[in-house]
Amino acid sequence: MIIEDSPLCDKHTIVISWSRDSRPAIFCRLLVWKPNIRDKGNQVTKLYVGNLSYDMTDEGLLQMFSEKGYRPVSARVIADRETGRSRGFGFVELGPQDDAAKAIGELSGLNIGGRALVVNEARPDGGGNRGGGGRGRDGDRGRRRY
Repeated sequence: MIIEDSPLCDKHTIVISWSRDSRPAIFCRLLVWKPNIRDKGNQVTKLYVGNLSYDMTDEGLLQMFSEKGYRPVSARVIADRETGRSRGFGFVELGPQDDAAKAIGELSGLNIGGRALVVNEARPDGGGNRGGGGRGRDGDRGRRRY
């Protein structure tokens, strides 16, 4: 059962599922807003921001765009899964009222913390398999067994 727009979990979806022992498991799942592509007036633009300092946070990235006069919808710095440390890049979503091309031109090359930022329009996520090598179905990495 999914309960949307619950006052218990702002901007999230409450999901109630049943575990194997028939007890309910309740957790929140972040709602992902995807703009209607046909409605060009309300579309957000997602920007890739690279060459960030490793101590940059989501809030710092959001503040950086806000200080330049933009109204970002969201900002996320990508962190390493194991260490939690920034990987040096992130994404910012600009609202429909902001000019993404102007932001790219203004912020690309800007020196922040001794590093020149790289700002581009984000490429769509390909989804699907990311590839990679690895082992065959027997885990033998191509060695034949006789």
